[in-house]
Amino acid sequence: MTRDGSKLFVADRLENTIRVMNVADGRVSTFAGSGEEGSEDGVGTAASFNYPTGMVMSPDGSKLFVADCSFNKIRVVNVADARVSTFAGSGEEGSEDGVGTAASFHDPRGLAMSPDGSKLFVADCNGDKIRVVTVADARVSTF
Repeated sequence: MTRDGSKLFVADRLENTIRVMNVADGRVSTFAGSGEEGSEDGVGTAASFNYPTGMVMSPDGSKLFVADCSFNKIRVVNVADARVSTFAGSGEEGSEDGVGTAASFHDPRGLAMSPDGSKLFVADCNGDKIRVVTVADARVSTF
């Protein structure tokens, strides 16, 4: 949900999209994702996901972090312009600690953020681990 409560974001995992609902009138539209399986970075529907599951918004409401489960990545969506980019994860199955795309996950699903927005916690489902990502530099470590 946006900070002002006007929009609700939903990971539509079977359609490989991030949907947005206007709370005032209930209108739902595709915010990001082409609907095709993929891991392309881009703006809005030019980007692609593969089974997006967990999501969490940054405390300031500017970024939406998405667990892109089947491609083993954490993606970040800029709320202002729907720009999607890979934040962490190489795309390969694994549990390597590292920075950004040098790290690896194995089916990341649940996400939570520290109240100050400095740390992103990842439930790495098939890796059987809780991972922590430092938001400032995308450094991934096993919690």
